[in-house]
Amino acid sequence: IRTSIKLTANHAGYFEFKLCPEKNTLDELVQQQCFDKYPLRLQDGSTRVPVSSGIMDYNPVLKLPDGVRCSYCVIQWTYTTGIQLL
Repeated sequence: IRTSIKLTANHAGYFEFKLCPEKNTLDELVQQQCFDKYPLRLQDGSTRVPVSSGIMDYNPVLKLPDGVRCSYCVIQWTYTTGIQLL
């Protein structure tokens, strides 16, 4: 899965992606437990994309978990910042 992220403010930290393949209709709501079962991995096997200072464009390639198929997949993207306020 090719992704593209353009940061407009860099706060260090990392990105994580999860997938919920258990959605059956467009109107069905997705629960967090579903996302937690399917973390998306990068090509190197890791689950986090580190956010480096100065870099504002990211294009991580994610691997769909083995055996996963769905008609309506939902991807969750989380940005956990690394800046500590004093």
